[in-house]
Parts: sequence; C-alpha cells; structure tokens
Amino acid sequence: MAAASDQVPFDPAVSSTLYNPVRPDGTYDDRVLDREGRSYAGRDVKDEALTGELIEDLRERGLLLRVQDYEHSYPHCWRSGNPLIYYAKPSWYIATSRLREELIESNETVEWHPPRVKEGRFGDWLKNNVDWALSRERYWGTPLPVWRCRAGHIHVVGSFSELAERSGTVWRTITAPTSMS
Repeated sequence: MAAASDQVPFDPAVSSTLYNPVRPDGTYDDRVLDREGRSYAGRDVKDEALTGELIEDLRERGLLLRVQDYEHSYPHCWRSGNPLIYYAKPSWYIATSRLREELIESNETVEWHPPRVKEGRFGDWLKNNVDWALSRERYWGTPLPVWRCRAGHIHVVGSFSELAERSGTVWRTITAPTSMS
C-alpha cells in the first residue's frame, strides 16, 4: 500500500504510522497478504516470480492501473554488487530548513577562502537546504547522545561533562577513528 492510501494512514511526524512490510533482509513480513488472505512472509521482494504473482493478484482485485517495463538505474552495494533496497524508517532530523534565511544572511558575514565558495558550493547548499537527517545507520554516521528509557522518556546529553556525570565514566580523550576500514 502506498503511504497516501486511505487504508494506511501516514503522518511523517508519527513514526507508528510508518508502514514498511519489508524486513531488513529484503523479505516481506506477515502483513502482505494475497486476495485470499495468504501471507507473502519470507518471500524476497526482488523475486521475479513473486513480482508476477503480485501483478496477477492486483489485476484480479481490480487494483492494477498498468503493467509497464521501465528501465532505470538501481543502487547496488559497492562492495558486494548486491541490489540495495531503500525504504522508509523512523529518523531524527534537524529542521535546518526553518533557518534557511538566517543561515544565508550569516553566510554573508563570513570571509571565505577561496571567495567563490561563499556563493558557489556552500551558498548553493544553503539556498537548497533541506532538513538534515542525522540518524543514518552507517558505521561512520553521527552518534546521537539520546537516552530513551523503556517508558519512552527521552533525554539528550548536552556535553561531555554531563555524559560523565550521568554515565559515571570520565573520558580522558575524545578521538575520532583513524581509519574507516
């Protein structure tokens, strides 16, 4: 079901309304059902035979608009060559778009070297600024100092001294990894 479907209400501000029936291993979970109520759970979303079954199921239920071959580029893992699956997941964002004008004004006060960066790469980035997703799930992503208890209370640690106070561990040095391998 598409996010815009009346049967699957979606509010991007409420993560519990996110409908993603695809598991991290690329198979459907038990929520995807055929016209007779049988589950497609465990079936690989890239399985060509399953694609045919899904098309036929939609056709028989009168839910199919059109079937059309469409050639397009598709992302693959740079290491293994396996196809990647993009799907919606809850994320943490910084609403940088709310500050766009203020950021552009502030950029005017910076003496850039080389000067072309001000209106070029950085200036373009500011003008086309979108909210920044900072909770990416990559090993080089931004570690977020967010603590959430089982009851759902959230606390964001604001400094190394607060982290030491709350964790009971004093960090003598804070260093970045020396390599990404």
